Amino acid sequence: MTGRRRLQGVLLDTTPLRLDRDFRWLWAGQAVNGIGSQITRLALPYQVYVQTGSTLAIAALTLFQLVPILVFSLGAGSIADAVDRRRLLVVTELGLMVSSGVLAILALQPSVPLPLLFSVAFIAAISRLAPRRSRGSSRRSGCRPRSRSASSTSRSRQWWDQPSPA
Repeated sequence: MTGRRRLQGVLLDTTPLRLDRDFRWLWAGQAVNGIGSQITRLALPYQVYVQTGSTLAIAALTLFQLVPILVFSLGAGSIADAVDRRRLLVVTELGLMVSSGVLAILALQPSVPLPLLFSVAFIAAISRLAPRRSRGSSRRSGCRPRSRSASSTSRSRQWWDQPSPA
C-alpha cells in the first residue's frame, strides 16, 4: 500500500465539498450551528459568573440545562419518531437560533435577571433534544448518493458536538 493511499484512509474525504453545492450548504450550516452552540455553552456560564461572582449560580444554571435532558429525552425520541423529522429539525433549530439571539441581546444589557437567563438556557436545552438519528437521516436524504457516506462521517467527526465542560 502506498503512502498516499494510507493518507487517504486517515483523512476525511472532501470531494463532496468540491462537487456538491447542497452538501457545502449542509456542511456550512452544521459548522455555524456547532460554533454557535459552543459559544453559548461557554458564554452563558461566564455571564452568570461575572454577574453574580458565585459558582453556586453556575451550578444552578447547569441544573437548569440538565433537567430538560433528564426529563424530556425519552419523550423527545418518541415525538421525533411520530412527526416529520425535517419539520422537527427546523423547529428545534429555530428554537436554538431564537435562544442564541435572546442571549446575545441580554449580554448587551448592563444587568440581567438570573431567572431570565436560566429560562433561556432551559429553552435552549429543550431545543437541543432533537435526536441525532433525525439529524442523520435528514442529512443523508438531502445529499446526492455519492455524498451520503461523507455526510454520515462528517457529523461523527465534528469536534463541537461534544458535551460541555460546565
